[in-house]
Amino acid sequence: MDPNVVARNIPADVSRTVKPCPAVVDRSASNSSSNGSGNSLASLPAARTNPTVLPDSFLESMTPLILFRHPALMIPSFYRAAQKGKLDISIFDEDWPVNASLRWLRLVYDWYASHAPGMNATSIIVIDSDDLINSPGFTPRLCAKLGIDERKLQTSWEPATEAFRADKGPMVSSFRSTLWDSTGIIRSTRRDCEIDISVEREKLRDEFGAEVGKSMARYIDLAMEDYLYLRERRFH
Repeated sequence: MDPNVVARNIPADVSRTVKPCPAVVDRSASNSSSNGSGNSLASLPAARTNPTVLPDSFLESMTPLILFRHPALMIPSFYRAAQKGKLDISIFDEDWPVNASLRWLRLVYDWYASHAPGMNATSIIVIDSDDLINSPGFTPRLCAKLGIDERKLQTSWEPATEAFRADKGPMVSSFRSTLWDSTGIIRSTRRDCEIDISVEREKLRDEFGAEVGKSMARYIDLAMEDYLYLRERRFH
């Protein structure tokens, strides 16, 4: 995301160092093209109105799929995996509010819906991971929407071998261990709509301690508005 966009969309009481936004060059333009000033068009910063650091032309070249997860699952899962992967992470880090938010997905959705040529709300495929995993018939409908042959989807596999895992390092291993240990899609016995936030707060406090649990609960609450916004627009 554009650093300035990030700074405007995190809680006001969180300090953050705003770094310069990198200039991304669109090299699809001919190197021989010139804007009349002697500068190659391919060396000029690409046009950008979207909230990321990527050129509009790049985002417009693809079909947007926006995948989100319930904050009460996403935020603790990220923190848990980061700790297990030996990342130097703290709830006081500048990046904690960034990683514990769904605002960035919402901003990208809004940009596509209102700015991208030829795009409208139905062109953007917003996917609730709970539907993807647990909703019967969801995958066939998604395949039909994308023009993908459902028969070529793989729903079972062999666990990753020790040789494959050997040189991946603690961070990659932590974030991918569930996939590597699995033999197929792991379906949940509880749908996300059944999550009781008050119960989850108690679980967070018990697992991570009062301070971390309180911070997580705060960011879950902050993310719920964006979660519900995306859920209302989800493909189903």
